[in-house]
Amino acid sequence: MRQRNEYALKAFQKHFQEETRLIHFGPVAPILENVLYALALFRKKEQKTMLEGKDLLLRMIAYQSERGFFPDAIHLLSHPHYSWKKNILIASTILLSLQEFDRVIDKVSKEKIKGAFDRLLIALGSIELEPILSFLFRQLSHHKGSFDLTVTKVEDLTLLVVAMSYIQDELTLKTIKSLIEENVGEGSSFYQGPFEGIKQIQGHPAKSILEIALTLDEDLKEEPGIEDRVWMESVLAKDWSSLRGKADLVRHKSPFEKTDLFTRAFLDLEKGCTATLYAGKNVVFDSKRGVYTITLEGEHDEDQHEIALYLSLDPAISVDLNGAKSSIFRPLEVVSIQTPEKKIDLAFLVSEGEGKFIGHISLDSKPFEVEKGGMYDRKISIRTVERDFRCQIELFIGWNQETCPF
Repeated sequence: MRQRNEYALKAFQKHFQEETRLIHFGPVAPILENVLYALALFRKKEQKTMLEGKDLLLRMIAYQSERGFFPDAIHLLSHPHYSWKKNILIASTILLSLQEFDRVIDKVSKEKIKGAFDRLLIALGSIELEPILSFLFRQLSHHKGSFDLTVTKVEDLTLLVVAMSYIQDELTLKTIKSLIEENVGEGSSFYQGPFEGIKQIQGHPAKSILEIALTLDEDLKEEPGIEDRVWMESVLAKDWSSLRGKADLVRHKSPFEKTDLFTRAFLDLEKGCTATLYAGKNVVFDSKRGVYTITLEGEHDEDQHEIALYLSLDPAISVDLNGAKSSIFRPLEVVSIQTPEKKIDLAFLVSEGEGKFIGHISLDSKPFEVEKGGMYDRKISIRTVERDFRCQIELFIGWNQETCPF
């Protein structure tokens, strides 16, 4: 984990201000990131940096409120509202510092740090936390008992990876490992569970602590998909590169997921290139035929795009119509998507009612792109020209090289 810690320290240094000797985001000096920086300094394992880490940790615990919580930033000490998630992560960081560097922290400092940790646990124990945060709190305070964990978004699994650093019960740890494997793409380190919270940065899938923890130290590198804050938070996770994902590389959302992202498929695991299908609420997928049925009801907006497939804009992925480049296609015309590993055909037709629709191939960005305004993806969409009050479209996508049934 030495290489990972170096990348984290590099991210911290970008936001370090000599005047205050603290991490800043603009004029704000956040408590969590400074506590994380202290742990990263400890882990550099040089006498100078370990002393700096201890002094920084002591400076941060001085901002603990009378109630026992930590504000988001040092200038918010008198602010009455706190982030429960950040306080859980602060407690996690303090615990790891005490566990890993028990022998190098002097007795007086250790008592102060341990006292702050205990006060924080008492404060957190007095409030009602959401299920994932409650689970982390119970692990921090060594509470035993049954638990029911359900992953509903990216952040859930990220927080469970944090908890794995200090879970002592082997059965609980085994359960979490299994949950991670079920929500990570097969043969990859990419999250592929419930789609809520998925992001993209400059065309690259945004990586979380999860992806970093699942990557071998020697394979880690700086990349657009990893934000500075994620490198900083990565000090909370152990190396879990031994885990292997089991989720489908072409995944369709479950009924309980509240998102318009219907399907996500990985086209290149090395680069993280993806295809994501966005559809409205009235969509049904027939896995045997590879067909999505979209039911359109009520009045329609002029030039409304009913469904859209976004492809990572990569030179290795091409799109053509009958072997030629085109910006439009019509019902029953087959669009071919060529990836380094396979060819995916796409076509549509009107299966019920009357309507006029045109397919468009253009440049755009996935709706969950962080860098707004950029053109990081190719978009294949179907636009309504006119239609009946009720109409159905069938869209075929041969994810597994199926033959078009139309």
